[in-house]
Amino acid sequence: MSTPALDIRNATYRYPDGTCAIEDVSFSVAPGEAVALVGPSGAGKTTLMMAIIGFLRLEKGAISVNGLQVSKKNLRRIRGEVGMIFQNADDQLFMPTLYEDVAFGLLNKGMSPEELDRAVRRGLAERGLSGLEQKFPGHLSGGQKRLASLAGVLVMEPGILLLDEPSTNLDPKSRRNLIRQLADLDNARVLASHDLEMVLDLCTRILVLNQGRLVAEGDPARVLGNEDLMEDCNLEVPHSLQPHRLQHHGPPRSQRDS
Repeated sequence: MSTPALDIRNATYRYPDGTCAIEDVSFSVAPGEAVALVGPSGAGKTTLMMAIIGFLRLEKGAISVNGLQVSKKNLRRIRGEVGMIFQNADDQLFMPTLYEDVAFGLLNKGMSPEELDRAVRRGLAERGLSGLEQKFPGHLSGGQKRLASLAGVLVMEPGILLLDEPSTNLDPKSRRNLIRQLADLDNARVLASHDLEMVLDLCTRILVLNQGRLVAEGDPARVLGNEDLMEDCNLEVPHSLQPHRLQHHGPPRSQRDS
């Protein structure tokens, strides 16, 4: 059996005020697998991601990335293996130009200027951002900012990609483009999202968190189609999984009034 890309065992974390954010959470993610974390606001999704990347230290339990335990002494290696896309792209784009933003993480890799330039331009081209190298990131559209964040993470070649509400504030066309691009990746992907239709498009497995606990796991359509579970977790069955009972009330008003 191959080593999981991500393995989480009995993860528990409490905030300083004693509130339990995640409690006894266990699951694993295989290399290349796309897994969704869903749940109501405050369920612990983002907290769990922060623990995976080492920003938060668990009270109990363990997290391993490609067999390497997430710990203080391993943080540098862990963050080379795990890339995270934050909910707000403006938190991730901070350099004067898009080129410099994408190049930022590569500067510590000891690459020659020529290698770095090729990597940056290739990374931007793969996200459809060629020609915007000298653009100020703050002047990009919402969809471009999301793709720019993705480019800056993917040039580091992480084995695992964490995505926190990636479709937030995207228009329909940008959202669909993002889904297509994420579907084409071969990284292990963990997607935390309220966009349940996006989850159905992208993920082969779903994990439902509620009040910090893992309460359901399995096939996305089966889990998200469970009305009782969705009600208990303050979620709704996605529109595409709801039965469509069309009621016919005669012709449109414009035709009736003519």
